[in-house]
Amino acid sequence: MLYSVESKKDIESTALALEGALKKRMVGGFQVHNLREELARNGVDLKKECRIYKFSQCEELKLPLTISLFTEADRVKIAALKASDFMGDSPQPEIQEIVNRFEKELMEVMEEASK
Repeated sequence: MLYSVESKKDIESTALALEGALKKRMVGGFQVHNLREELARNGVDLKKECRIYKFSQCEELKLPLTISLFTEADRVKIAALKASDFMGDSPQPEIQEIVNRFEKELMEVMEEASK
């Protein structure tokens, strides 16, 4: 259900690569929520990095989508829910085709950003 890749770069370099890949391949804009910074403003010290990239690429389905960039055990990871898993087998083949196309593109963005 969760697709994740490990980056060979540090968090800042991976964030720049992810933002570049999203700008290049995804239609429309995206928002970045840096949870560590947002929680720090509220007096919470989050030890790990965590950034949520929210966008709405899949216009046909009108779904908000996210990619997470985070640190775990001194490693940088990029993860997202696989749309095909939570959409299930749609009785409408055109919907399944859209989901599969988007999911493939999303995985390519994550792979590109991780290298």
